[in-house]
Amino acid sequence: MKHAQSIRHMDQISPPIQPKLKVNTKNYVEMVFEWNPIPIKKHALFYQFDTTSDLDNIKLIPDGCINILFKCDHKDPEVWLSGLMLKEKSLKLEPNTTYFGFKPYSPAAIKNNRLRFNSLLDDEIELKYYFPQVESLTEKILLTTNLEERLYIFLNYAQKYLIDYDFNYNPGEHLAATMCKSEGQRKIGHLAEIIGYTERHCRKKFKDLFGITLTQYNRIMRFQSAIKKFYDNEHLSMINIAHDSGYFDQAHFIRDFKKFTTDSPTEFKNSLLV
Repeated sequence: MKHAQSIRHMDQISPPIQPKLKVNTKNYVEMVFEWNPIPIKKHALFYQFDTTSDLDNIKLIPDGCINILFKCDHKDPEVWLSGLMLKEKSLKLEPNTTYFGFKPYSPAAIKNNRLRFNSLLDDEIELKYYFPQVESLTEKILLTTNLEERLYIFLNYAQKYLIDYDFNYNPGEHLAATMCKSEGQRKIGHLAEIIGYTERHCRKKFKDLFGITLTQYNRIMRFQSAIKKFYDNEHLSMINIAHDSGYFDQAHFIRDFKKFTTDSPTEFKNSLLV
């Protein structure tokens, strides 16, 4: 199969970024770790942060990932699973509280026959209604405050209850990995040809798995690429960021950017300079 050759080198995909979460919380830490041996994108981002009394500016942007977030409050713990986002959204957070998060790079090979990610777009559910032993998992996570220890507690749970070891290869997931690696700068038809499937077949398989279209996902990857560039280098001009991220021109960049956030690129960038 053609796809066997092109799966190589997918293990170093850049993690998704949520700059407003990093900037507007305290003690933010993160780790990238391989959590699931089955899909092509095997890694996940594990992270932890403390909120302050000001929650107004903590917003998430589309990053092509689902997300599990634990509220680490001994009196009122909660665990929420969020679907993929197509627009910026505020988090339901409590002030002066610690949160622990798990963000897999792919929703592939997650074991739950009742869960459909297309019903979770821009929405969230309580994890305990879809997966077993969530209360026990939460209790164990609350026993420590260390990110790495919480990561291993979660991995032990995932091996028993989350990972679908019978998951079969999905060309849509393969395309998602390739788009993520190329930061949304390669044409879908060309990528489908490389892995040996028709574009129509890939589009169907992708939407069945992710709940959004390949075109939407590709735009999110390109958007994330731009966000990473001006988060990492505040001196880059908008014209250079637009060009380096694969946008046709600056106007196209601004128009696409506003589909995913409530800010213009300049407003978003300025909000990070605190």
